[in-house]
Parts: sequence; C-alpha cells; structure tokens
Amino acid sequence: MGHTYTGFTLRLICKNGAVAPSDATSFRIAGGSYEDIREEVRGQLGSILEGLGEELEIYREWTRITANVRLASLLAAALPKKMLPFVEFAPKTKAVVGIKPITAWEAYNAVTEFLTHQGIEARHRDWLRMRLRRAMSVWQAVEAGQISEDEAMERLGAAEG
Repeated sequence: MGHTYTGFTLRLICKNGAVAPSDATSFRIAGGSYEDIREEVRGQLGSILEGLGEELEIYREWTRITANVRLASLLAAALPKKMLPFVEFAPKTKAVVGIKPITAWEAYNAVTEFLTHQGIEARHRDWLRMRLRRAMSVWQAVEAGQISEDEAMERLGAAEG
C-alpha cells in the first residue's frame, strides 16, 4: 500500500476573499518499512517546501517591480487582449502602446482574476494560465539580459483562442 502527498500554496486573488491554489507538487511513496517511508517523506517534503519558497520569492519580487511595456507586449503575444485590461492598445493596429502604472504582481493578478471569474472551461483556463506563467518567466529573463526580446517572442509564439 502506498501513500500520495501533495503540497501547494493558496494565493488571495480577489477582493472578495477568493483564493487559488498554486500548481500542486505531488509525490507517491510505495510501501516499505516505517523508517524508509519516513525518510522518503522527509526528503520529498523538503523539496516541496523549497519549491514553494522559491515561488513565494518570485511573487514577492513581482510586488517590487513596475510592469513595463515589454511585459505588456509579451503578455499580449501570449494571451487574448481581452484578458489585459491594464494594457493600452493602438485602436487600429492593436499594437501595445502603453501600460497602466501597476506592479508585475498586479498585472499577474489581473489576468488570474479574469481566468477565475469568466467561467472558462478548465483545460483552456489551465492552458491560458500556463501561457501567463511562461510570459512572466520570459519577461524576467529579458529584463535580466538572459535572452533577447526576439527570442522571448519566439518562445511564446502567437496567442490562440
């Protein structure tokens, strides 16, 4: 007989108190002696806690960074424009021309709030959430000088749906 363990964080996503879990980290342990299981659980939980700590540090960092037009452009490349109410688009070309003064954390939350409150089918919502996280990740890589803007856009591809 085995056991499955799952770790996750809950993130406040809305003024009404709604929360969303982060991506869960799970592991399964097959049977064994009590000591073997205890050591395996201890090691796996340590890994989960380390990963959750890294995720929380990323969120904290986003609260200190002002979102910029580069982030808006990457989000617009990854997601439908209707999900980006904080981005200013040119009327005819729909090109990104600006972004409201918000932090990267507020931009992330605005998109996740849309995903939570719009009744989007679960698989499509998960796909959009993955696109959001990918856009945030490549934005950070561009900001850190690790990749070029062209490479970031290539990694994102065009938004679908």
